[in-house]
Amino acid sequence: MTAPRTARLAAGTLALSLAVLTTSVAAQQAEPQVRPETSFVLAGSLHEGRGDDMSGGDAVDAGGADDSRYYTGGQFGLAFSRRGRRLSVVADANGGARYFRDLSHIESVGHRASAGVELRLGRSRLQAGHAYFDTPFQQLLPQIGVEGESTRSASDPDSSLSSTHTVQQASTVGWRRGLGRRSELAFNYGFSTTKVGDAAVQDVHQGGSSFRHRIGRGIELKLGHQARLFEDSLRGTGARVVAHDLDLGVDLERELSFSRRSRVAFTSGSSIVSSDLGRRFVATGQASLKHEINRTWNAVAAFARKVDFVEGLPDAVIGQTGSLRLGGSWGQRLGLMLRGSAGSGVIGVEGDSTYRSITTQARASLTLSPAWNWYVEHFYYQHTINGAFLRTGVPADAFRSGVRTGLDVRLDAIRRRR
Repeated sequence: MTAPRTARLAAGTLALSLAVLTTSVAAQQAEPQVRPETSFVLAGSLHEGRGDDMSGGDAVDAGGADDSRYYTGGQFGLAFSRRGRRLSVVADANGGARYFRDLSHIESVGHRASAGVELRLGRSRLQAGHAYFDTPFQQLLPQIGVEGESTRSASDPDSSLSSTHTVQQASTVGWRRGLGRRSELAFNYGFSTTKVGDAAVQDVHQGGSSFRHRIGRGIELKLGHQARLFEDSLRGTGARVVAHDLDLGVDLERELSFSRRSRVAFTSGSSIVSSDLGRRFVATGQASLKHEINRTWNAVAAFARKVDFVEGLPDAVIGQTGSLRLGGSWGQRLGLMLRGSAGSGVIGVEGDSTYRSITTQARASLTLSPAWNWYVEHFYYQHTINGAFLRTGVPADAFRSGVRTGLDVRLDAIRRRR
């Protein structure tokens, strides 16, 4: 089945579901009361740093393999949101640059913009969004977020491995509806296209449906299927990777019986990955354990195993990542955050290519006022890739480390409720 045909089929299924299931929405359930709110926020960061060292990539050619460069940088953004009784709209944009004094060079750290809408019809929610990214080529490998979700820090300039820019556009549409107090039905479809450098293009179509039913406190039964079609020009015309993600099982999130300060979350699933080289079954899942040390301090441990498609790699990434995070504050002003993650896995269905990655970050902050925050932080990133065909300028072995300090500012230009 071709990609356009897949897109039309998914869009048609979503449209039919919307037509059939929302015709009697308004008459069946009373709408929840939503208090309208409008906000417009300006945010920015000015920082001074040293580092951005890297081995193996084109940044080395610019500054030298052992060069520890000093830079002055800034990032600025704005965000708008309008939440109404039926319709909500959100939009944001940001960008930034750095000046390397020893090289007399200004380097963009990228810019991005996104917009989304949500229409509430009784117990139904119709959502749509579009995002645009233009950033230096980011780090290759997945990490884990605070609560165990798999992420990659695509907006972090310290993640860039090459001055080659990645331009990505992504559109999504989704519909969900509550069925009684315990159940929910959802459909979604998305398409993204990525251009790495001048010619390399990657397209991803994904769409699916899910049904969730709460069977007890903190326990949900889930039934769902998500299909992802990945096409990369680096693999040649007609070369595709298809992943079928099966959500069959339960999601668990609840406090431990022997400790109300500890909360565990677990979700299970599986994926079937197919390409012109074969097929592979992958058991997937995520788990996290959060412990509240006291009122202002907490620790989180997380693990995830999943199938991912990464810009710059011509095949699926199948791997696992573990992470730890410790954070909290002393009084009203001082804060500390320590975070680290490590991952490993294979690239491609056959598993001939492997990868390893390590990421750490330490950050201390001082709140000067409700709008101003001063911070100092250290970061480290390393990866090793064996056997995979990489794009020009993307290193198989890379590390970066550095330290920076700066000021964050956040101004609520508009915040109005009715």
